[in-house]
Amino acid sequence: MSALPTIETQAVQEALALANTLLAASSNRVGKIDGKPGTGKSTIAHYLVQHLNAVRVCAYQGMSTKALMLDLCAALGLEIGSGTAAGLIRQVRPHVHDRLVIVDEANHLKWPQLEGLRFLADEAGMALLLMGTDIMNRQFRTPQTGIYLAQLASRIGAKTMHLTRMRRIDEGLAYVLQPLFGQVERATAKRFMQVSQGYWRDCIELAQACQRLMAPQGLTRLSVDIVDTAALWMAERRQE
Repeated sequence: MSALPTIETQAVQEALALANTLLAASSNRVGKIDGKPGTGKSTIAHYLVQHLNAVRVCAYQGMSTKALMLDLCAALGLEIGSGTAAGLIRQVRPHVHDRLVIVDEANHLKWPQLEGLRFLADEAGMALLLMGTDIMNRQFRTPQTGIYLAQLASRIGAKTMHLTRMRRIDEGLAYVLQPLFGQVERATAKRFMQVSQGYWRDCIELAQACQRLMAPQGLTRLSVDIVDTAALWMAERRQE
């Protein structure tokens, strides 16, 4: 068994195409990827960082515009100690032209932070990719905040992508099981998908648990029994 390789799933390929669309655009260089927790958003973000020389910042609850810009400075490798939010935006501005900036967990941001990012996309030529849960989308729909985000929404337009869990056994086989375990019987794959429910994060966690069980015994073939044992072990650990 090997460590988890970079797996170019259909979702990864679509995200790459979306990111390249943003970089190639002459204006309105803003896109959005949303999905439930565990559908692979952060995995895609890290993939884009590696393959497109992108920079990634991760938002958190209560993050201010100043904190966001400080994190963006750090991601860009800029040595900026402090300053006001407006001052930091001015300092970042010359360094983001034609760079893809990914904001992970963007559902934690409020409209002032999103407007700051929109400004950099419009005025500095930054390609911006927002990634988060559906909570992020609600801000664009509610009367209280939608009016402030109208410009950002118009920049995004149709440049969106929605991530879902894997629903077919063949997806689990192609994107998780075969890259990690080689040939896997369909009954085993079916059980694996039942346990993980097709969520990317749970698939990877379950696969790694199976690997840890198999390695000490020198086992090379994944089975239903191993999947069930790994699932039980995971459940017990989550209760600790």
